[in-house]
Amino acid sequence: MAHYASQTTVPVERSRAEIMGVLDRYGCDGISTHQTQAAWGIEFYVHNRKVRFAVEHPDKSDRKYSETPSGRRKRNTQSKNKAWEQDLRQIYRALCLIIKAKLEYVESGHAIFEREFMANIVDPVTGKTMGEVVQPLIEDRYEGIDNRPALFLPGPTE
Repeated sequence: MAHYASQTTVPVERSRAEIMGVLDRYGCDGISTHQTQAAWGIEFYVHNRKVRFAVEHPDKSDRKYSETPSGRRKRNTQSKNKAWEQDLRQIYRALCLIIKAKLEYVESGHAIFEREFMANIVDPVTGKTMGEVVQPLIEDRYEGIDNRPALFLPGPTE
């Protein structure tokens, strides 16, 4: 199955600018971005909550960039960069889509803000997103590990 916007020609910078415009249109404020070679993040305030989305850039050394899709031939540097840049453009188009869709879904009254943005709301105590806080617990539950605190007193025996 092809990924959303897998053939997009929209530059990353234009997708980032569109995200900023979407946030402005939906009344978000305190917008800030953070960029490194390996990632890009955006934080903003909406509905009295701080929200963070982060994008990890694909690893340029991944085999999918150094070899053709069939795996039979090595790519030259230009071809590697072109494939990597295409993936990067796709990631930013998808990010733009999800932010826009979530904000519209909430604004139109079809969703509750906290439920729709739960994973991306920043915990004011830890500075982590709720997704970062809860993800290990979900993994533990599905692996059968019970991390509930022990009771001080034993429960009923009968």
